[in-house]
Amino acid sequence: MAERRGWVDRNEACAVRCGRFFVTGFGGDVMLERSTELGVTIERPGAAVGAFIHGIDLSQPLDEPRFDFIKSALLEYHAVCVRNQRISPEQHIALTRRFGEVVISGRGMREYPEIGEVGGPAIAVERWHSDATYALRPLALALMVARSVPKFGEDLILANQHTAYDLLSPALQRMLAPLRAIHRNVLKSGEGEQNTHPVIRTHPVTARPALYVNSQYTQRFEGMSEEESAPLLEYLCRHCTQPRLTWRHYWQEGDVLLWDNSNIQHYVVRDALNSPRRIFHRTSTVGDAPFYAG
Repeated sequence: MAERRGWVDRNEACAVRCGRFFVTGFGGDVMLERSTELGVTIERPGAAVGAFIHGIDLSQPLDEPRFDFIKSALLEYHAVCVRNQRISPEQHIALTRRFGEVVISGRGMREYPEIGEVGGPAIAVERWHSDATYALRPLALALMVARSVPKFGEDLILANQHTAYDLLSPALQRMLAPLRAIHRNVLKSGEGEQNTHPVIRTHPVTARPALYVNSQYTQRFEGMSEEESAPLLEYLCRHCTQPRLTWRHYWQEGDVLLWDNSNIQHYVVRDALNSPRRIFHRTSTVGDAPFYAG
């Protein structure tokens, strides 16, 4: 049996039987790519990150070719959205479980503890981040369903950390390679959970390197004080969230958005915080301990 690594088999080829599709380059126009075999269409909102998948109904049984298509799109584009979906909480959990072990949410619903409900005046993380990087095994996949959205606002911005690494100079890449950083849960009072992870993270499936620091949870470099770490850490956090790395997702009711937490940072635009219509359901899967393969 293939070794499980996060939401996909480590030994699984990225090119699945539904057909391979390719990114044509960073900074290009919106791309439209098709899989004629399945009648599924990929639409790019931009070149940095993300894709819309058209032609899949997640409320119906999802066969292996279409599920493989979604997994392959996640590996290629790091975040995908399927619009106009009407899936039940049971279907939401079942879909998440196909990607890996489902996490019990700290804000889980009474009937569905795997689903975290985000809505109303709930406090959200106010800075760019990847989820739970303070954990020994940070979350792997996030799957969010828009149940009810404001007429405007609450957009989600995602940033591609593979490209953030690629845009660093070779000299800085070499300097960062041996470094590790301490991540701490600053949202908890007192001594929150903390762990140390490599500054450059290797993706467990594609083996692509990604920058792995964020302004919310990363405190300092291992072996350095916060004061010593601050200049470089602040530069990296600015660098990895610059606009040319991002996709701003404008929510619509019925959106099902998935992203790979190992190579994506995200930020919620908090401009409709008190809207009574803001209801999102979110699930996540257990991830792996980050590593750098060199």
